[in-house]
Amino acid sequence: MPYDRETFRRVMSTYSEKAQKAFNDAELKKAELHNKFPLLKKMDDEISRLPLNILRESGLGSDGLQERLAKLKKEYDDLLSARAELLRTGGYPEDYTDIVYECKKCRDTGYDGINLCSCAKKLLTLESYKSSGMYRLITTQSFDNFSLDVYKSAEHKKHMSTIFNNAKKYAREFNPDSSPSLFFAGDTGLGKTHISSAIAKEVIDKGYSVVYESAPGMMIQLEREHFGRGASDNDITDRYLTCDLLIIDDLGAEYITKINIGFLYNIVNTRILNGLPMIVSTNLDYTELEKRYERRMSSRFMGEFLVYPFRGEDMRYSGLLKK
Repeated sequence: MPYDRETFRRVMSTYSEKAQKAFNDAELKKAELHNKFPLLKKMDDEISRLPLNILRESGLGSDGLQERLAKLKKEYDDLLSARAELLRTGGYPEDYTDIVYECKKCRDTGYDGINLCSCAKKLLTLESYKSSGMYRLITTQSFDNFSLDVYKSAEHKKHMSTIFNNAKKYAREFNPDSSPSLFFAGDTGLGKTHISSAIAKEVIDKGYSVVYESAPGMMIQLEREHFGRGASDNDITDRYLTCDLLIIDDLGAEYITKINIGFLYNIVNTRILNGLPMIVSTNLDYTELEKRYERRMSSRFMGEFLVYPFRGEDMRYSGLLKK
């Protein structure tokens, strides 16, 4: 799966730490028992020499090798039995000094054979939720708990059912190289953010990177970066420009200046030119959109996005739904 590189690096580094901690904990227990039972240390030293003893016997030639190896194995088994008995009589379980991994399947490597372990996939998904900026929304809003019953009129319910099904199909078939951008428009409370969250969850579950930001929040972040009060080296801008799916919520709620419009246009236009999809939602109708933004901006939304009007009692976007 094409997990975000930084998220993947961060998660996999935790596995190295887990494995090292498990090893260190086992070594501390072993040192504790070696001090308490000197005979146990002698046994462990002898057991640790087994690989060298096997190499030594192999280097003596093939004549009688099997017999010599069988003798080594018996000595090894006897040592293990004596070690277990020593621990039991000392009041410790036989596996007291074994390395205890959080995941027995991958032994805290993150890999089950050559494939990512199920525990690593789960952790990568969780971290992707958090890095998207939608963790709270994703954990409470999904396709499963989206209800069409809130739309009272049969016409609105039918219309919103079409949007709901199209959104599910979009999420199921999402590909950053080919999926279109979506523009959700309509009054507050009609489900724009819920549908966006549901799409984001499924896209992240597929292993793609998603970044969510409200339009006011995005402008604040970009201003801080531009004027040197936030992240350096264009970290914020790069995050918006390079993620597989960018979700901009509540367009129109931000404070409008020429600089802000320039910031927004740069993000939207660059992603369009690079073929990277976006989901933008707004409470503005088309007239308000054209009045608030320069024509080059509003034309991008109406010309480059699939426009979905969310209808409840408000019919202002009638006719804009693209098949």
